[in-house]
Amino acid sequence: MSDNKLKADKTFSMSQYMPAEMLYKAKKAKAEYYEDMFQRAKAQLESRWQPIETVPKDGTEILVCNMRQGGIKSLISWSRVHKVWKSKGVSILSMQATHWMPPPASPKEK
Repeated sequence: MSDNKLKADKTFSMSQYMPAEMLYKAKKAKAEYYEDMFQRAKAQLESRWQPIETVPKDGTEILVCNMRQGGIKSLISWSRVHKVWKSKGVSILSMQATHWMPPPASPKEK
């Protein structure tokens, strides 16, 4: 018997030896694990400083940074109604920001 034939005989599929419900739960857990990894990677990429040219103007609160003024950071949002940037309800007539990013998540209570 050749070595390849022997190896082929020893291989098996999990579905051959697992009850259907157990197989379903294993596949679901695997899918949830990969979805969680994807969401974490996505959040990490989105939490980096991005050029101001890519800033969203949909009302989302963002952090902005002005590197021309020593890295001053502010939490602002775009007012779709008034078409201006706002910080704590006050209009910002001239925004000099160079970069933006979504604010970090709040800390979790223990």
